[in-house]
Parts: sequence; structure tokens; C-alpha cells
Amino acid sequence: MFSKKEKYYHSLYEIAAVVNSVDSPDDVLESIVEYVAKAMDAKGCSIMLATPDRKLLLHTAAYGLRDRYIRKGPVSADRSIAEALWGCPVSVVNATEDDRIQYRKQAKEEGISSILSVPVMLKGQVIGVMRVYTAEQRHFVDPDIYFVGAVANLGAIAMENARLYEATRKDYEELRKDVTEWRAALGCEWMNEELVLPERDLSSADNNIEVEEQMIRVIIERHCKPDRCAEMEQLLMELRTKATPFHGYISGETLQSRDDPSFWLVISTWVDIDSWKAWEMSLKRDEAARKIEPLLTTPEKVTIFDFARRGVTMSAHTLDK
Repeated sequence: MFSKKEKYYHSLYEIAAVVNSVDSPDDVLESIVEYVAKAMDAKGCSIMLATPDRKLLLHTAAYGLRDRYIRKGPVSADRSIAEALWGCPVSVVNATEDDRIQYRKQAKEEGISSILSVPVMLKGQVIGVMRVYTAEQRHFVDPDIYFVGAVANLGAIAMENARLYEATRKDYEELRKDVTEWRAALGCEWMNEELVLPERDLSSADNNIEVEEQMIRVIIERHCKPDRCAEMEQLLMELRTKATPFHGYISGETLQSRDDPSFWLVISTWVDIDSWKAWEMSLKRDEAARKIEPLLTTPEKVTIFDFARRGVTMSAHTLDK
């Protein structure tokens, strides 16, 4: 049989695992309130987040409570255990008679005797409260408060991580769509042997020509040690992954010679020379280059090409590193 502290430690471990494995913030919060209620042998548990003006608390997740109680009415931040929104845990032993409880009658009908309310904090700001409800009167002690506080903070981190994940996913989808359009255009370019750009919101044909004239293609030649080809391939793939979301990157290919497997060719297309230079000087590329350098038998050779225009030959700029 676990002691109370051991039970809380075990529950914290399980909750942390849930936070780390579930993407949806709703699923995370629903799991958290269930774990807390069961760990504390409580009737129920809920998480309420404050509105932007901090005047109301909105039920975001709940376990062990009937819908009738959850939907009993707007919960005023000023009238419902307001101290928790100031950052202080609050314990109410008799929830049916304490004036700090806004809906005492509804609490009695729900069979709630005691309530522990703990602030949910994110980056030093109180964003809501976590409440634990018991069917019997209970005097909450420090281990109870510490446990609920720790879980409340985990919940806040989970919500923030989910929000950042969703924002990153949307940015990635938009980027992937843009890159796909560019690559589709480049495919037409290769088939038609002329430059074709994706549709852009440009005001005139002159702008379109200007964009075409700025695009460049970079070819990097590398010779690696014969016994390090597998490492070279892995590092080049990692380098390409880092380059893909970089501003101005359009497409890229990594090629290995059939006749000489130690000879590698990386071809990339960029919106303009400034974009390439920014990537070339970036910390991410420098870190990758430092890992690749020990594998090389000779310095890498970088050649920058402009796209050929009708009646104009393609120019090239070569740099040996």
C-alpha cells in the first residue's frame, strides 16, 4: 500500500507521461483532472481558465462532476475563491456555507463538501485555477496542495506546448504548400528547358522578369573518405532538412556518383543570392559544415549559377572552401 506522498509521486510520473505523449490539449487536460481526482480519492476535479479580462472563469476540463453543475452559470472571478487568481492556494472546508463559494446551493445538490482551489500559472502569470472537490469535509494539508499545484503547472505547460505545436504545424503546412508550388514550377522548367515560376501576386510582367533574374542555383562538390560515405549521406540529409524551411530556399537534390561513391553533389535553388548568402553564413549551416569537414579529403567546392536567359549565357561563380 502506497503512502499519500508515494501515491502522489507515482501519479505525477503518470501525468507527466500523458503530457508528453498526447498532442491535443483537450485530451491532456481531461486526463489530468481524472488522474488528480483518483490520486486524491476525491469526488471530482476541474480546470477553469480565466477570460482575457479576468472577470470570469470558464470550465475547460472536468471529471466526476455532472453537466448540470458544470453549466450552473458564469463563475465570477471576484466572487468565487478570488484568492486563487491572486496566486494563493485556497482550501474551503464547508463549501455549502462558506461565503467565498459563489454557488453554494448547487454545490450542496452536487454533493460537494470541500474544495481545494490552486492557481494555474504560466510564465509567472495566473491563467486559471484547478479545483478538487470532495464528498466529505476535508482539511487539505501541504502534500495535497503541493501535488495539485505541480499538476496545475504541468497542465499549463501542456496547453502552451499544444498551442505552439499547432502554430508550428500551420506554419509548416503553409511552407510546404509554397515549396510544393515552387518545385512544381521547377519541374516544368526542366521539361520545357526554360524558367517557369509559380503564380505570384505581382503587379506587372517586369516584376516577374525581375524575380526570374534574381534566382540562382548552387552546386556544391564534396569528396569524402571512402569509409565515411554512410556518415556523409546522413549529414547531408540533415543539412538539407535544415535548409528546406530557410527563407529563400526553393528546392534541392543530393547526388552520389555511381563511378566514385565518395563523390557527392548537392544542387540547390534559391530565390536570390542574398538568400543563399544568409544561409551560407547561418549558424545552422556552420554547425553542419563543422561535422562534415572531418569526413572530406579535399575542401568543398561551391559554384553559383545564374539562370540562362534567351540569348544570354549562364554565368558561374566558383568558390573553393
